[in-house]
Amino acid sequence: MKRNILIAILLLTVTFGYAQGIAFTTGLKFKQAVDKAKKENKMLFMDCYTSWCIPCAKMAKEIFPLKECGDYFNSRFVSIQVDMQKGEGIELMKKYQVQSFPTFIIFDGNGNEINRITGGSPDVDDFLKRVEEAQKQSPKGEDAIDLLKQRLKIAEDDLQNTETLIAATAKGIERLKQDIADREQELKRKKNDLIQHWHIACQLLNQCGKNVDETADAASLSAGRANADLLAS
Repeated sequence: MKRNILIAILLLTVTFGYAQGIAFTTGLKFKQAVDKAKKENKMLFMDCYTSWCIPCAKMAKEIFPLKECGDYFNSRFVSIQVDMQKGEGIELMKKYQVQSFPTFIIFDGNGNEINRITGGSPDVDDFLKRVEEAQKQSPKGEDAIDLLKQRLKIAEDDLQNTETLIAATAKGIERLKQDIADREQELKRKKNDLIQHWHIACQLLNQCGKNVDETADAASLSAGRANADLLAS
């Protein structure tokens, strides 16, 4: 009996310990999470991760569950975790140009990005410090314009890279078409050569046949004459 009570206490302690960390909201689309944040007069914290990202897993296992994180986040943020390579995450990654993992994006209650943090943290103090600084350094005015310019430059570079890739692919296709055309010409030439050789061979065979016939006729005529001379004598 005492053993069962001890086990129950330990389970409650572990459960309570994990419950003290960041209370991530699950089962909501991004827009629903924004609405929830606005309704609760909070900001939205989005953890952008992938299944293969080791720092992402470390943050989720060692940092997010800590009480210090829960104390700081749960009163200020509606928090969500989104796999950037699955479901809605694929579109969100494109829309917000997430290029490294983990990336943590902070939004206001209207879904406008306030700031973002890239990369994991070695400990909870470092992480919370970065989150707090990200809120203080929220881009406004000229800073916001600079941020937009940077993202526009990234989009333009992506577009240019795509156009370069398309152009290279088009050139590759043209080269492939030319190679196919050259091979067709080569096969056509070989076919014509083969037909020509066939005709020459047929002509030679016909000539040989005529020669054989002429030789046979000459031999037959010679024999006939020999027989006639023999009879005449």
